[in-house]
Amino acid sequence: MKLNLQGKSVLITGGTKGIGKEIARAFLREEAKVIVCARSIPSNWEEDIFVITGDVTDSEDRKRIFTEATAEVGPIDVLINNAGGSNGGLIDETEMEDFYHAFELNYFSAVHFSKLVLPAMKAEKAGAIINISSIFGRESGGKATYNNAKAAMISLQKHLQMK
Repeated sequence: MKLNLQGKSVLITGGTKGIGKEIARAFLREEAKVIVCARSIPSNWEEDIFVITGDVTDSEDRKRIFTEATAEVGPIDVLINNAGGSNGGLIDETEMEDFYHAFELNYFSAVHFSKLVLPAMKAEKAGAIINISSIFGRESGGKATYNNAKAAMISLQKHLQMK
């Protein structure tokens, strides 16, 4: 499928495995300039995809990742906030620190990267921010930390869609 994405710059968080890796491959097939960030590069990494290692739960690391990405490919045309994970269990069994960590990973990283790419997207009057959430952001069933953070991400996406 050709979506006219040749040469577009794409940044994908959590892009070295699972959904993120497949998203990166799809953009490569469209001849986009793809950069992924992840905590580490898997030992079996054979993809022809530029990887920036870093911790998206750390605001200074997010700034560094963004700076390195834009230095490599220029302004970001498409941001995919895919980094995520869960911890804890039931609310009364989960430490507050687990909630803070889940929000840094699943939500605050998406907010921060969105804020970093928005100025260039607004200036160009073009661009896309895609937040990978979960049905657990709307339904019960997952861990409370994950559900709460993904619900916040869904709300973020709705706000970003406002004109």
